[in-house]
Amino acid sequence: MKICCICHKKIGIMDASSTLNLEKGYYLCSACDSKYQKLYYSSTENFENMYQEFIDFMAEKNTESNVVQYVKNELSEKCRDILKLKQNRSRKKYLVDNALLTTGYNFEGYEIVSYHGIVTGNIVIGTGFLSELSAGISDLFGSQSDKFSGKMYEAEQYAHTLLIQRTVEVGGNAVIGVQHNYIPFSGNMIGLSVIGTAVSVVSNIS
Repeated sequence: MKICCICHKKIGIMDASSTLNLEKGYYLCSACDSKYQKLYYSSTENFENMYQEFIDFMAEKNTESNVVQYVKNELSEKCRDILKLKQNRSRKKYLVDNALLTTGYNFEGYEIVSYHGIVTGNIVIGTGFLSELSAGISDLFGSQSDKFSGKMYEAEQYAHTLLIQRTVEVGGNAVIGVQHNYIPFSGNMIGLSVIGTAVSVVSNIS
């Protein structure tokens, strides 16, 4: 009679069991095999939580330490890939959060060490009927349209974020010569294209 190496359940003839390691005699009942397969083929986004849940599950079932270690070894490469992915995401977020932008062509206290080409951040937004109405009223009384100003500011911030993300993707950490170009479209739509040159800069302050 085969025994599941994780939950110690007896595996019947009709049970859709599988083998974790035939040489070591590690068999899995259908329930444990399903859990393991879901973990093994899980996406990077939910792997960490599922991995910890599976470790806790084995502890709850008093799985032998050699089996636990075998499972960890089998998943070690995926664990390393997840850690590397997290590190890359953390580095990219840091670069995006700390990237420099200027309409000029240099940064005080920094030296440009390499150029990575032209990058763009493009966005299309709708002004909306209420914004049009508010702008019309503001124009009538000679005042500023806060709704239009707000939309323009939001569009610029989002376009800047796209520009910086493109810069980081090509290996830069700053953008010089930034230009903003607004493009009117029909149907209350406005396009904003932000363009610049991606560069890598280092501090020259000793």
